[in-house]
Formats: sequence, C-alpha cells, structure tokens
Amino acid sequence: MTDGLEQETKQFSDTQKRMYDFLFATSMGVLSTIDANGDPHGAGIHYTINKQFEVAFLTKSETKKYDNLMHNDRFMLTVFEPLTQPTVQLSGIALRSR
Repeated sequence: MTDGLEQETKQFSDTQKRMYDFLFATSMGVLSTIDANGDPHGAGIHYTINKQFEVAFLTKSETKKYDNLMHNDRFMLTVFEPLTQPTVQLSGIALRSR
C-alpha cells in the first residue's frame, strides 16, 4: 500500500523526486531578495513546499525581506545540507497571502 504523497510524486522524474524529497525534509533555507537600490539581501527562513514546488513562508511586515518583496517580487531560495553538501536553488515570483 502506498501513501498519498508517494502516489502524487510518481509523476516526477527521478531528479524532481530527489529534489522534492530533499526540499520537503530540509525546511530551512536562505531567501535572497533585491532592495529598492538594487542591493541583494539574504535571510534565513523556515518554509513549506507542496507537490507543485510552490514554497510558502511567513514573515512580518516590518522585515527587510518583506519590504524587498513588496518592491520587487522576484526571489531565490537556496537550500543546502552542510554535511553532505547537496544544494537546491529555486527562483520565482512571490505571491502575497493573508
């Protein structure tokens, strides 16, 4: 018998499945944004990910990453594991939710 997650990830290629499993298990990364002056900013975040590789995280409206995403909604999330050193980078456009 397989669980729902295994069933839903069968549509992934082997590489996508390894990436998803890594991202799902890790749940912490560095969110990179750009401020209004074009300067980069990185912040450690905890995140969740769904089977469509959509990432969600919470932040307060008083943070630099929030201000940056309100100015420029593009971001990159870098997730890594220090001991074995796999790294995954996801880039995208932030959507605001309440």
